Amino acid sequence: MASSTPKLGLYKPGPAEIIDVTQDLNQNLDKIDTFASKTDLGWTFIASGGPENNSFTIDITDGGKWPAGTFSMVRVKMSGRVATAGSIILLRVNNDSTADLHRRARIGFKFTDGLVSLSASGLSTSWHAGSWSSDDFNLCEFTIFGTKVSAQLSFVGNTIRTEASDTSTNNIYNIIGGDLSVARLLDNLRVDNGSFRDTLWVAEGFLEAIP
Repeated sequence: MASSTPKLGLYKPGPAEIIDVTQDLNQNLDKIDTFASKTDLGWTFIASGGPENNSFTIDITDGGKWPAGTFSMVRVKMSGRVATAGSIILLRVNNDSTADLHRRARIGFKFTDGLVSLSASGLSTSWHAGSWSSDDFNLCEFTIFGTKVSAQLSFVGNTIRTEASDTSTNNIYNIIGGDLSVARLLDNLRVDNGSFRDTLWVAEGFLEAIP
């Protein structure tokens, strides 16, 4: 008796499956093309703003163009003044006011003799980025690290307080830094000081690979 050999057939995907695969492929190709057209790897522009005359929020995603976790580091540069001299600049990750989330420290040195003019540390609802005067061209620059994933983000930076009317005590160079007590994925940064005047800012992110 002759033996029968089963015939093996090739799997033929249906029209709906073909459409799904094609859409996924096109989306991935679009993502690569969009990324390549935006920038090379390294530091790239996210957004800028100002002149700000009140507290403001920096959208690290720039309206969704850069999904949270795209950048491994984020840095911000600011220049301006405040109406209330000596008031502290506050930085709040994701505008999250959870108690003791932000651990911070800062130390200030006088321009005239380099002596320590102040030091402070602790836990609060915000990082402290030093103080400004009511004169023009106060500066603040800082970098936030670990922003590619949900992490206990850390930051470090510098703040310059300039005051032409009092060169002996209130012209101060601040070293600022801190971290988070609980992990967060950076989405936005709230910059708080109700008396900001003529303040300009720019935010950049560091790209190390295609997101």
